[in-house]
Amino acid sequence: MTNRGAGDELILHTEDDFEDESLQERLVGLTEMFPEVVRDTTSKLWELSKWSTANFYHYTREILWVVASSAVILALPVALEVESLQIQEAQIQQQRQILLGPKPGGAPQIGGGGLPGSGLPMMPPPPPK
Repeated sequence: MTNRGAGDELILHTEDDFEDESLQERLVGLTEMFPEVVRDTTSKLWELSKWSTANFYHYTREILWVVASSAVILALPVALEVESLQIQEAQIQQQRQILLGPKPGGAPQIGGGGLPGSGLPMMPPPPPK
């Protein structure tokens, strides 16, 4: 980049002539571009969003803890009792089947059978004419 000085001499600027700026210095320079009201509003919105996120996380954890512990305390005993009753019913059915044998309607019929469970044989087809 070239510039003309006061005495019309040519001044050359190279990359090495500029001081290196830190990130913080650059950000401070950028903030000076915006009015004070914009900077204050942005800062307040940022703080509000951080506060809201932290509170949302905190309350979500508390609610999940209450729901999970209540489910374990209230629903788990009921589920275990229902399972226990089902096991007892299955054992009673198995004992009945062993003692009494198969149910009468469940036995296979020996003559073909007409109506299911009736024990009556089917009528033969009519003779051809």
